Amino acid sequence: MKPLRVEFDMTKADLLAVADVLAARDAGVIRAIRKTRTSLLLMMAFLLVPFGAVFALQGLNVAPLVVAVPISVGVLALALPTTHRMGQRIRKSMAANLATPAGRAYLGWRVLEVGAEGLMMESSYSTARIGWRGVVDLVPTADHLFIVLPGPGYLPVPAAAFGNHDDFDRFVDGVTELCAAGGGLTARPGLGEPGA
Repeated sequence: MKPLRVEFDMTKADLLAVADVLAARDAGVIRAIRKTRTSLLLMMAFLLVPFGAVFALQGLNVAPLVVAVPISVGVLALALPTTHRMGQRIRKSMAANLATPAGRAYLGWRVLEVGAEGLMMESSYSTARIGWRGVVDLVPTADHLFIVLPGPGYLPVPAAAFGNHDDFDRFVDGVTELCAAGGGLTARPGLGEPGA
Protein backbone atom coordinates (compact mmCIF):
# COMPACT_ATOMS: atom_id res chain seq x y z
CA MET A 1 0.00 0.00 0.00
CA LYS A 2 1.41 3.37 -0.95
CA PRO A 3 1.68 5.98 1.81
CA LEU A 4 -1.48 7.94 2.57
CA ARG A 5 -0.97 11.68 2.74
CA VAL A 6 -3.22 14.49 3.83
CA GLU A 7 -2.58 18.22 4.20
CA PHE A 8 -4.80 20.37 6.40
CA ASP A 9 -4.97 23.44 8.58
CA MET A 10 -5.21 22.54 12.26
CA THR A 11 -7.86 24.88 13.63
CA LYS A 12 -8.95 25.77 17.13
CA ALA A 13 -12.23 23.91 16.47
CA ASP A 14 -10.29 20.74 15.53
CA LEU A 15 -8.29 20.83 18.75
CA LEU A 16 -11.31 21.68 20.91
CA ALA A 17 -13.15 18.68 19.42
CA VAL A 18 -10.64 16.55 21.31
CA ALA A 19 -12.39 17.60 24.57
CA ASP A 20 -15.47 15.50 23.82
CA VAL A 21 -13.42 12.41 23.01
CA LEU A 22 -11.22 12.98 26.05
CA ALA A 23 -14.23 13.33 28.37
CA ALA A 24 -15.87 10.17 27.03
CA ARG A 25 -12.83 7.88 26.69
CA ASP A 26 -9.89 8.97 28.84
CA ALA A 27 -9.47 6.65 31.83
CA GLY A 28 -8.22 9.47 34.08
CA VAL A 29 -11.21 11.66 33.29
CA ILE A 30 -13.63 8.77 33.82
CA ARG A 31 -11.98 7.98 37.18
CA ALA A 32 -12.30 11.63 38.21
CA ILE A 33 -16.01 11.64 37.34
CA ARG A 34 -16.60 8.43 39.35
CA LYS A 35 -14.60 9.72 42.32
CA THR A 36 -16.51 13.02 42.38
CA ARG A 37 -19.88 11.24 42.10
CA THR A 38 -18.99 8.86 44.92
CA SER A 39 -17.79 11.72 47.13
CA LEU A 40 -20.97 13.72 46.57
CA LEU A 41 -23.20 10.71 47.26
CA LEU A 42 -21.32 9.88 50.47
CA MET A 43 -21.45 13.50 51.59
CA MET A 44 -25.21 13.56 50.99
CA ALA A 45 -25.67 10.30 52.92
CA PHE A 46 -23.57 11.55 55.83
CA LEU A 47 -25.70 14.69 56.00
CA LEU A 48 -29.14 13.15 55.60
CA VAL A 49 -28.82 9.99 57.72
CA PRO A 50 -27.91 11.80 60.98
CA PHE A 51 -30.69 14.34 60.47
CA GLY A 52 -33.19 11.54 59.90
CA ALA A 53 -31.97 9.71 62.99
CA VAL A 54 -32.22 12.85 65.16
CA PHE A 55 -35.74 13.56 63.94
CA ALA A 56 -36.82 9.96 64.54
CA LEU A 57 -35.21 9.68 67.98
CA GLN A 58 -36.61 12.99 69.15
CA GLY A 59 -40.08 12.07 67.93
CA LEU A 60 -40.09 15.19 65.79
CA ASN A 61 -42.20 15.78 62.75
CA VAL A 62 -40.40 14.25 59.75
CA ALA A 63 -42.33 16.40 57.29
CA PRO A 64 -39.35 18.77 56.84
CA LEU A 65 -37.22 15.78 55.86
CA VAL A 66 -39.83 14.66 53.35
CA VAL A 67 -39.34 18.01 51.67
CA ALA A 68 -35.57 18.28 52.23
CA VAL A 69 -34.63 14.87 50.85
CA PRO A 70 -36.10 15.35 47.33
CA ILE A 71 -34.64 18.86 47.17
CA SER A 72 -31.24 17.54 48.27
CA VAL A 73 -31.39 14.73 45.73
CA GLY A 74 -32.27 17.26 43.02
CA VAL A 75 -29.37 19.53 43.96
CA LEU A 76 -27.07 16.51 44.03
CA ALA A 77 -28.24 15.43 40.57
CA LEU A 78 -27.38 18.88 39.24
CA ALA A 79 -23.97 18.79 40.91
CA LEU A 80 -22.97 15.34 39.65
CA PRO A 81 -20.38 15.51 36.90
CA THR A 82 -21.24 14.05 33.51
CA THR A 83 -19.07 13.44 30.49
CA HIS A 84 -20.80 16.41 28.86
CA ARG A 85 -19.94 18.72 31.76
CA MET A 86 -16.41 17.36 31.93
CA GLY A 87 -16.07 17.95 28.18
CA GLN A 88 -17.13 21.57 28.72
CA ARG A 89 -14.49 22.00 31.45
CA ILE A 90 -11.78 20.45 29.29
CA ARG A 91 -12.86 22.60 26.33
CA LYS A 92 -12.65 25.75 28.49
CA SER A 93 -9.18 24.80 29.72
CA MET A 94 -7.98 23.98 26.20
CA ALA A 95 -9.39 27.24 24.83
CA ALA A 96 -7.45 29.17 27.48
CA ASN A 97 -4.29 27.26 26.54
CA LEU A 98 -4.81 27.95 22.83
CA ALA A 99 -5.02 31.67 23.60
CA THR A 100 -1.38 31.68 24.72
CA PRO A 101 1.56 32.00 22.30
CA ALA A 102 2.65 28.42 23.06
CA GLY A 103 -0.90 27.15 22.56
CA ARG A 104 -1.23 28.91 19.21
CA ALA A 105 1.79 26.92 18.00
CA TYR A 106 -0.55 23.90 17.78
CA LEU A 107 -2.57 25.69 15.10
CA GLY A 108 -1.83 25.95 11.41
CA TRP A 109 -0.67 23.92 8.45
CA ARG A 110 -0.02 20.18 8.83
CA VAL A 111 0.99 17.31 6.61
CA LEU A 112 0.26 13.84 7.87
CA GLU A 113 1.77 10.93 5.99
CA VAL A 114 0.82 7.40 6.91
CA GLY A 115 2.87 4.41 5.79
CA ALA A 116 3.91 0.90 6.77
CA GLU A 117 6.33 2.20 9.43
CA GLY A 118 3.91 4.61 11.11
CA LEU A 119 2.98 8.29 11.05
CA MET A 120 5.01 11.27 9.95
CA MET A 121 3.58 14.66 10.81
CA GLU A 122 5.08 17.91 9.63
CA SER A 123 4.15 21.45 10.60
CA SER A 124 5.74 24.82 10.01
CA TYR A 125 7.89 24.32 13.13
CA SER A 126 8.54 20.59 13.49
CA THR A 127 8.54 17.10 12.05
CA ALA A 128 7.56 14.10 14.13
CA ARG A 129 7.68 10.38 13.37
CA ILE A 130 5.60 7.95 15.38
CA GLY A 131 5.81 4.19 14.91
CA TRP A 132 2.57 2.20 14.92
CA ARG A 133 3.29 0.77 18.38
CA GLY A 134 2.98 4.37 19.61
CA VAL A 135 -0.63 4.59 18.45
CA VAL A 136 -2.84 3.55 21.35
CA ASP A 137 -6.21 3.82 19.59
CA LEU A 138 -8.10 5.39 16.71
CA VAL A 139 -11.41 7.14 17.31
CA PRO A 140 -13.29 7.96 14.11
CA THR A 141 -16.23 10.37 14.27
CA ALA A 142 -18.23 12.01 11.51
CA ASP A 143 -15.94 15.07 11.59
CA HIS A 144 -12.52 13.73 12.64
CA LEU A 145 -10.24 10.79 13.02
CA PHE A 146 -8.65 11.12 16.48
CA ILE A 147 -5.32 9.33 16.66
CA VAL A 148 -4.69 8.53 20.32
CA LEU A 149 -1.03 8.60 21.34
CA PRO A 150 0.61 7.77 24.68
CA GLY A 151 0.15 10.35 27.38
CA PRO A 152 -2.58 10.43 26.16
CA GLY A 153 -2.08 12.77 23.28
CA TYR A 154 -4.71 13.23 20.61
CA LEU A 155 -4.08 14.10 16.98
CA PRO A 156 -7.30 15.20 15.27
CA VAL A 157 -7.42 14.71 11.51
CA PRO A 158 -10.40 16.66 10.13
CA ALA A 159 -12.71 14.98 7.63
CA ALA A 160 -12.94 18.38 5.92
CA ALA A 161 -9.34 17.90 4.72
CA PHE A 162 -10.56 15.29 2.25
CA GLY A 163 -12.34 15.81 -1.05
CA ASN A 164 -15.40 13.92 0.16
CA HIS A 165 -16.53 11.65 2.95
CA ASP A 166 -15.70 8.49 0.97
CA ASP A 167 -12.05 9.60 0.77
CA PHE A 168 -12.10 10.23 4.51
CA ASP A 169 -13.58 6.77 5.16
CA ARG A 170 -10.90 5.16 2.96
CA PHE A 171 -8.23 7.07 4.90
CA VAL A 172 -9.67 5.87 8.24
CA ASP A 173 -9.80 2.27 6.96
CA GLY A 174 -6.22 2.50 5.65
CA VAL A 175 -4.88 3.95 8.89
CA THR A 176 -6.72 1.31 10.93
CA GLU A 177 -5.37 -1.51 8.77
CA LEU A 178 -1.78 -0.23 8.84
CA CYS A 179 -1.91 0.47 12.56
CA ALA A 180 -3.25 -2.99 13.46
CA ALA A 181 -0.67 -4.67 11.19
CA GLY A 182 2.13 -2.55 12.71
CA GLY A 183 1.38 -3.52 16.31
CA GLY A 184 -0.57 -0.44 17.32
CA LEU A 185 -4.07 -0.10 18.77
CA THR A 186 -2.83 -1.38 22.11
CA ALA A 187 -5.95 -0.08 23.90
CA ARG A 188 -8.09 -2.58 21.98
CA PRO A 189 -8.23 -6.10 23.38
CA GLY A 190 -6.84 -8.64 20.93
CA LEU A 191 -5.29 -6.01 18.66
CA GLY A 192 -1.77 -4.72 18.75
CA GLU A 193 -0.58 -7.90 20.46
CA PRO A 194 2.06 -10.07 18.82
CA GLY A 195 0.41 -12.84 16.87
CA ALA A 196 -3.06 -11.23 17.06
